[in-house]
Amino acid sequence: MPRPAQLSSIPGQVRVSARAFRGVLAQPHARAVAASSLIARLPKGMVPLATVLLLRQATGSYLLAGLTAALVAAGDAASTPAQGALIDRAGRGWVLIPTAAVHVAAVISLLLLVRAHGPAAALAASACVAGIGMPPVSGSVKAVWPQLAGPGRVADAYTVESLLQQIVFLAGPLLVALLAGVSGPAAALACSAGLVLAGNLWFTAAASGLALRYFQLLRARRLPRR
Repeated sequence: MPRPAQLSSIPGQVRVSARAFRGVLAQPHARAVAASSLIARLPKGMVPLATVLLLRQATGSYLLAGLTAALVAAGDAASTPAQGALIDRAGRGWVLIPTAAVHVAAVISLLLLVRAHGPAAALAASACVAGIGMPPVSGSVKAVWPQLAGPGRVADAYTVESLLQQIVFLAGPLLVALLAGVSGPAAALACSAGLVLAGNLWFTAAASGLALRYFQLLRARRLPRR
């Protein structure tokens, strides 16, 4: 394709993509699911940096700061398969909300230990539990999108999902930098814990509304016509 023609096709592609995204987000419950999953996942991009800044400020050790951040990531990765299996058996709400509560409790413990100049082993253990308690929102929302968008828009829905993931890992550290600069890294970590709890409550409610609508549609299709 000649270069001018290729360049002229880019605005058309952008317009087509924009229409596709609007079509996905125009579906019932789509905006609530997208917004709530974004808020629930923002701590994924916040906790590592906030933990490093907090532990470096409190202990003066980059080694301990890096170790705790690594333990958060390791706990998150290790617990995700088991959390997914539990969601398959019990449903999203029975996993997302309790794990969010575990994460918040572990973050509170970490903040209290930092304030009390607790031992390094206790700090590391709290960080690991915080990672274990990170709710598996990304996997949950990927399972929701096909129901949400419908069979003709699944590819567009997953494109929207990829954009949301990029926002998480771009906006999370920026939010930590802002909060840490204004109020300190402890405030940034506490804010991330609040977002985990609020976002997962909202996402569970939004996904439950979608599930109710989905089952109502199935029931309407099965009812005999009069």
